[in-house]
Amino acid sequence: MAQREREDIRNALCQKGFREDNNDHYYYTLIYNNQVTSIFTKISKGSKYKTIQSGLLSLMSKQMKLSNKEFLDFIDCDLTDINYIKLLKERKILR
Repeated sequence: MAQREREDIRNALCQKGFREDNNDHYYYTLIYNNQVTSIFTKISKGSKYKTIQSGLLSLMSKQMKLSNKEFLDFIDCDLTDINYIKLLKERKILR
């Protein structure tokens, strides 16, 4: 069963082009070419969510238009920001 630490996910998102908005949850929106895109995800601030389990990781991967493996690669830095954008363009999600 896959799981990742919340801080590792937050760091990966912020380093790879997502803007963090800190409200009741941590909200992330992909910024591309200085424009806000429709790609988003969020992470709970709750103390029981310091480690994110596979169910939530799967939901986040869908929100980011990635497979589960691709999302884990994104978090673990095997999928770079450049390659992430390239994938989104190939899938015609971004232009």
